[in-house]
Amino acid sequence: MTAESLILCMAFYASCLFQAGSNREPFVEVQRGWGAICPLEIFENHDGVRRVQEPELHGPLDVWNGGWWRIPLTAFHHANLLHLVLTVGAAWYLGRRLEQSWGSFAMGAFLLPAVCVPVMAELALGHAVMGFSGAVCAMLGALVVLRHFDRKVAGEFAEDAAQIGVAILVIGWLMTLLEFVSFPNVAHFAGFIYGALIAAMTSGPLRDVSLLRVSVVLVHIWLIPGLFLVSHPFWIGRYRWYQAVADRNPKLAERDLQSATFLDPSLAGAWLR
Repeated sequence: MTAESLILCMAFYASCLFQAGSNREPFVEVQRGWGAICPLEIFENHDGVRRVQEPELHGPLDVWNGGWWRIPLTAFHHANLLHLVLTVGAAWYLGRRLEQSWGSFAMGAFLLPAVCVPVMAELALGHAVMGFSGAVCAMLGALVVLRHFDRKVAGEFAEDAAQIGVAILVIGWLMTLLEFVSFPNVAHFAGFIYGALIAAMTSGPLRDVSLLRVSVVLVHIWLIPGLFLVSHPFWIGRYRWYQAVADRNPKLAERDLQSATFLDPSLAGAWLR
């Protein structure tokens, strides 16, 4: 399952790159057509010039339009070759060790939510995101916990490797905090916590608690309403503003604008509208 996931990542990248080169299209637009969640803005044509209509109004507009199906697909897209190589390398190192412990079936059952949960965490804040790094962090979290209960995993995944992985997470957060570079830290930490929780509830002394194991399966039902909620984040001011722009009913648009300014009073454009 690890190999198949990484083959998908490489296939998506190569296919989008080939199409962009063949049709002379922007690479990011091709990725968007293949399901990537990209940060978008609303444009308008003015005397033949394409310009941003509302600079403050940006975000994962495709998802806000109902494109929930992009949530699992965007994880298999990567911004550039370096992004792809680093992610695939880390996923191969961690995924092989985790799959040897759990088996292919369990690994596949783990990867589907591990791909979605980090993306959903970023969308809950109104951020667009792409890449397999959230799932990689879920693998890391699972291995960090498993190595305490499984000697074989501890032998394959040394304590030094676990410490380096956690340190990379913290360094990424600090670099973003200091504005040196921007990483999707919410996705990374959400993935790590998810992987650690799943490993903790399915291994060690807790694995024999039948009720807990059933609960692990049932709790994933929340992913269904979760997909709907992050596609319609009514708690985000920019989303309510976007609804007002898209709505043709003046009364509904006014209501959405009032909600937008209440949720985020800093949206000057919404106040002006």
